[in-house]
Amino acid sequence: MLRLDRILFPVDFSDGCGATGLQVKALAEEFHSEIVLLFAMAPFSAHVAALDVSSLTPESVAGYKEAVKEALGAFLADKLSGIRVRRVLADGYPAEAIVHQASAFDVDLIMMPTRGVGAFRRYVMGSVTAKVLHDANSPVWTGVHHKEAPPFSPEFRNVVCALDLGPQSLKALVWASGLAEKLHSKLTLLHVVPNSESVAGQRSNRDSEASVVSLARDGLQKMRDSAGAACDMHIEIGEPAKTVIAFAGTLKADLLVIGRSPQDGLIGRLRANAYTIISQASCPVVSV
Repeated sequence: MLRLDRILFPVDFSDGCGATGLQVKALAEEFHSEIVLLFAMAPFSAHVAALDVSSLTPESVAGYKEAVKEALGAFLADKLSGIRVRRVLADGYPAEAIVHQASAFDVDLIMMPTRGVGAFRRYVMGSVTAKVLHDANSPVWTGVHHKEAPPFSPEFRNVVCALDLGPQSLKALVWASGLAEKLHSKLTLLHVVPNSESVAGQRSNRDSEASVVSLARDGLQKMRDSAGAACDMHIEIGEPAKTVIAFAGTLKADLLVIGRSPQDGLIGRLRANAYTIISQASCPVVSV
């Protein structure tokens, strides 16, 4: 049975945080979770790096910290009333603070809000989110990262779990199945077989493609049985990231669950397909 005893919710007081807060609240109420509401306060000079900081005084820095502490205490206080909330003001740059606090509090899920301000939209994904996805051991929930996203919904009627049959796939499926069971959601299992055109240097071979599909179906069936997951199963052929995104959009998925590579290193954890899916999906994505 899936447990979400503690959810880490990093905030920056933006509108995106407020919207994600509704989903955090919905999960916390369903799982009786404690929410760790975290604000990471980078070194004061980082906020004013482009300004003349020679006039900074201990009093001005202390005043800033006090203002942040007050804002953190009031943030979403009405929406999260009745839920156990621990408000943490941590010193340090956001990504490092999030990963550290996730480990320190032994959280079961990190819920990263959508950033909707400034230059962030010029990038596929913010560096903070990317680093958390790479460094954190907990499942990471990422909000929608593009302008055309539909309105946030605190309901989770349709959950899609997209698996590549790699080493992290069974763990992702168990997580998705546990969430869907608890929330009474419809779970749909998806695997995409790359078509010949999406694999560099390969010519179209329908017989070979059919064989790969058959093997994938057997592997997916065994994984579904092993997880004890009650769900429909789909095999699609196409470019993996684009096909997953389109499939989730067609199903009007409220949540997409994918596996995150357990490998470290430059291409570990957050591989190309996962990066594209997280940044372009029309619903939140949980990387397990």
